Amino acid sequence: MVALKKRAPGRGVGKLRRLLELKRTYPAEPFLAAIEQALRYGLFDLARLERLILERVPGLDFIARAENLVFIGAPGTGKSGLAIGLLRQALINGYRARFYKAQDLFDELYASLADRSTSRLLNRLSRYDVLQIDELGYLTLKPEQVNAFFKLMDLRYARRPTLITSNLDYPDWYELFQRKLLVDALLDRLRHHCITIRIDGPSLRVPENDPRS
Repeated sequence: MVALKKRAPGRGVGKLRRLLELKRTYPAEPFLAAIEQALRYGLFDLARLERLILERVPGLDFIARAENLVFIGAPGTGKSGLAIGLLRQALINGYRARFYKAQDLFDELYASLADRSTSRLLNRLSRYDVLQIDELGYLTLKPEQVNAFFKLMDLRYARRPTLITSNLDYPDWYELFQRKLLVDALLDRLRHHCITIRIDGPSLRVPENDPRS
């Protein structure tokens, strides 16, 4: 476990700005605003964050490699902000991308069953260069939703990357989806070409006057 040290909000941000511009990974301002908050609350130490940028998320190369990115961590630790930064940068660079809250995606998949448009929906979603599924957590899912989600991930497998943020580590996905064989197959595809980024630390949503901050 990396020891995280609290730092002044702006300390090191200039160096990170130069690093990010060099790597062409994120749009600078939204990402650096999140980083200032992360440093303030001791969410990252600077050396760890530099390693993350240099080693684990090398620009937008993951798109060409069809390499999934999965951000795992407790609520409020900045998973969505990091993933959205990548999604936005993909759009800026001309890629077709789509953002979904996980619950909205599963609801849309289920609704498509009523008018038998599931195949068209899955084909459309499979063609996005980057698809982000945000807040894959403790949801109540019907078997039909789980089946359709697996088909979507199968269509995207080794073709186009998917960004997923979740407060559940992989072993907890068995409880979420309730079907061991299907989860085995899902994780086999998802993790075959995948970078998993685990984010530890306190929630950024803790009020400033809270003793925990």
